[in-house]
Amino acid sequence: MRRIVVLGLALAAALPAAAAERHTSGIMFVNDGGLFSVRPDDSSLTLVRGNSCPGTNSLPCPIVRAMSWSPDGTRLAFTFGTQLHLFDSREGGHRILATGVDVNGDSPPAWSPDGHELAFSTVIVEEGVAEGRPSGSYSTGTTSSASDLYAIHVQDGTVRRLTTGRQTLDPAWAPGSQIVYSSLLQGRWELFVIDPDGTHRQLTDGAASVNRRPSWSPDGAEIAFLRDAGGLQARLNAIRPNGAGLRQLSNLPVDLVFGDQPAWSPDGSKIAVSTSVNGRLDVITGNKPGRDLYVIAADGSGERRLTQSAERGVADRGPTWSPNGNMLAFESYDRDKASESALYTVNSDGRCERRVAAVSGWRPMWQPLLDSAIAPRDCSDLAVFATAAAKGTAGRLRVRLLNDGTSPLSRIRLRSGPSAATVLSARSPNGSCSVPRGRLDCRIGRIGPSASVDV
Repeated sequence: MRRIVVLGLALAAALPAAAAERHTSGIMFVNDGGLFSVRPDDSSLTLVRGNSCPGTNSLPCPIVRAMSWSPDGTRLAFTFGTQLHLFDSREGGHRILATGVDVNGDSPPAWSPDGHELAFSTVIVEEGVAEGRPSGSYSTGTTSSASDLYAIHVQDGTVRRLTTGRQTLDPAWAPGSQIVYSSLLQGRWELFVIDPDGTHRQLTDGAASVNRRPSWSPDGAEIAFLRDAGGLQARLNAIRPNGAGLRQLSNLPVDLVFGDQPAWSPDGSKIAVSTSVNGRLDVITGNKPGRDLYVIAADGSGERRLTQSAERGVADRGPTWSPNGNMLAFESYDRDKASESALYTVNSDGRCERRVAAVSGWRPMWQPLLDSAIAPRDCSDLAVFATAAAKGTAGRLRVRLLNDGTSPLSRIRLRSGPSAATVLSARSPNGSCSVPRGRLDCRIGRIGPSASVDV
């Protein structure tokens, strides 16, 4: 197999050769057009619910935001403006759930283990800016703030209030009968648990200013969450439902503003997060826009990098697992330098990244149908990374070729483009290099899966 990489014009080249896969589950995602569904093999792209203004163009349109699948994977709850909707994948239709209150689109609704109820956070909308209301009409409001938790029975529509006079976010229902949520208490976001008898218990200790985005382990024994570490950065932590065993699982920085709920693997052995640890500082904004996906052992014993994007300023985020844990879907921002997010999948070992929808997309959510047979993808994938150490007008450039696929690569050729710097000399321990007319031209031999070669 032959690969040609033009240095200065391209950072990576890949020829995916995906094996045939059998599956029944889809991946839901959103974009400016609405809510979409797509198969992991990039087939059956379907618009489920469009973003459109009912009867007027003078007001901002409500949009699809947060969503979550029912435990059996047949129904999807999602927010649209300040409404809560329910989509049934078996029938293909969706309907509004009459909550009687404004639903907070910043927090995904949480399903009860039996799939009968949905817990959700509400929002208080103040006067001044157009916003969709539970009735489907529009009112004005300048600001909005988080309010109490409610639960609605999806069949009979019964609504019950879970908290009173609190600012709450991030409800998550345990595999058992407990609900965990974040609540603002004396200027700090703390985690609380609602026990089966209705008692509310504070879990976190007040030592950090922010504890957010709790996520139950599949067996209900642990709650993973993001805990403030200063400077809008958080660390992945875990705690038991009784409040014991608080511990940090990883030192990887996770963004508190754009960070996602920690994503447990279906078997509960790993947690996927998005981190800026490998990102490069933007001297203008002072931020690190790049993000990579990592998986962290549930006991905190180790971590592994899945994607190789942060150094290029590309942000990979929003990981969601396939039902059998063989793959993940995620959104990747600015990968094609188009200032938009696109939907990708990757094997659970970090190999074979592939775009799976021809439209922009973010906030993916993989349908958890347990009978889905989704095999890891086979592919050919070559990634190229370059680092430079400059001194004046001269410098040394190191190029690393990484086989990020499942098949061996051979007869690789690395060349610099006409607009690149003048190359004086080049060498590689795994190939032959020359510099005709000041341009790099290297021929590399075989690179096995997960192996790399430096030039």
